[in-house]
Amino acid sequence: MESFITIKPSNEKLNDYIESYYFHKSDSINSVSKIIFFPNTKNALTIYKNAEFSFNKSHIKIERIINKSSAGYVTLYGGIQKKHIISEINTPFDKIGIIFKPLGINYFLSDKLENILSKNEDYKFSHFNNKIEDCLDKVYKTDDLQNRIQFLENFLISVYNKNFHDETIVKAINIIENSPSKLKIIEIANELKISEKTLNRKFKSHLNCTPKHYQKVFLFRKVLEDYISRNGKITLTDLTYKNFYYDQSDLIKSFKTFTNKNPLKLFKELKDLGNNIFWIK
Repeated sequence: MESFITIKPSNEKLNDYIESYYFHKSDSINSVSKIIFFPNTKNALTIYKNAEFSFNKSHIKIERIINKSSAGYVTLYGGIQKKHIISEINTPFDKIGIIFKPLGINYFLSDKLENILSKNEDYKFSHFNNKIEDCLDKVYKTDDLQNRIQFLENFLISVYNKNFHDETIVKAINIIENSPSKLKIIEIANELKISEKTLNRKFKSHLNCTPKHYQKVFLFRKVLEDYISRNGKITLTDLTYKNFYYDQSDLIKSFKTFTNKNPLKLFKELKDLGNNIFWIK
């Protein structure tokens, strides 16, 4: 049996930074759960217990370790990647995810996100190291989801960095996500009264991507969300112009870049798991 549950934060303070938590569990024995994730403007930490991780190009494998005495936790970071990622997980597993709002994870780090990621191999995220292990020991000792969330939130509050705030990049994201038209990056920089180089540097430091790529991923996700919210009752033409693509060819090109699929084919296979989490199984 496999379950996937998403829950919003219970702590009001954390609502500003965290989109949701998810709990993904399978009790099956010796099978493989295959999932395809797509680029997102939100970033996430995914935690596995008693597992080993390997990565090859866009393919992640999570292997269950039978000898639990030699195993610990594996934490992976999912950011604003360039293409889809295929994940294969050996069952049984009990996986936990923390999905942050675009800049959210920065409020819990002691260094710039760019610097932290440069010290990690591939998708591994070891910044919290031993700090989070006591929390995870408590989380994995209970199946009660509210208790699990309480332990996770206690940890997050303990590492909260009140000194992080970059009003310029907050405004830049707001412009990208709420503009009535698709702006050029230089136009966004001009509106913020900074150079395009400075804007690029800020995005790289705190989101590990360029503002141009952020804009592309945001529009791609908007198409997915618009299609799901309308229960598929919207044409490709409407999706194209509603989300500022030049024409249908431009939209299709974007989808093939991010997913290797035509949008109409992808829509038929897409599964909505709630809280803007989409994947193909």
